[in-house]
Amino acid sequence: MVRYLPYVGKTSGGRSSSSKPSRDYDRHHHEHQRDEEYKARERARIKKQAEGERGKELEAIKQHYLGSNKPKKRVTKPSEKFRVSFDWENTEDTSRDTNILSESA
Repeated sequence: MVRYLPYVGKTSGGRSSSSKPSRDYDRHHHEHQRDEEYKARERARIKKQAEGERGKELEAIKQHYLGSNKPKKRVTKPSEKFRVSFDWENTEDTSRDTNILSESA
C-alpha cells in the first residue's frame, strides 16, 4: 500500500505548514482509496464470473462424455394401462346409503 505524505513546504510568512494535512492531500488520498476499492470490487467480480464460466464448461464436458442425467420416461405396458383394480377400502364403500329420505321409501 502506498502512503501519501503531506506536503511540508514553505507557506506565506516563512513558517512551515501545520501538522494537519492539506485539503488537496485529503482529496487525493480519498480519490486514491476510492479507486483502489473500485479496482478490488472489479477484480472480485471478474474472478467470480470466470469461476462461473469455468463451472459451466466443466458441466458441459461432463455431460458430453458421461451423458445427460435426464430421467427416462416410464413406459406403461398395455396390460398395466387397462388393468382395473377391484379392491377398495371400507371407507370408500358406496353401497350403503346414508340418506334418511331414501331409507323410508
